[in-house]
Amino acid sequence: TPVQARELFYGQKIPTLDANEVPTKDGYKLSGWTATPTLKNANGSPYTAGNLKSDLSGDLIMPAESVKFTAKWTPDSSAR
Repeated sequence: TPVQARELFYGQKIPTLDANEVPTKDGYKLSGWTATPTLKNANGSPYTAGNLKSDLSGDLIMPAESVKFTAKWTPDSSAR
């Protein structure tokens, strides 16, 4: 299921997805997310572009450019 785009502005905290917004994919489990470009949290620590983050519950801050999050999936061995 797709995640709806959001309009955010420079310096805003990137909001966490609500439970009903987390995407699903038949036969797979969500492993985490990668982002482009590199982001920083409120403390200035980087979340490097391309690195897998298991959830988006951190306090990531919107940069001055567009951000793209990509869901990463692993096969669900319990799926039938």
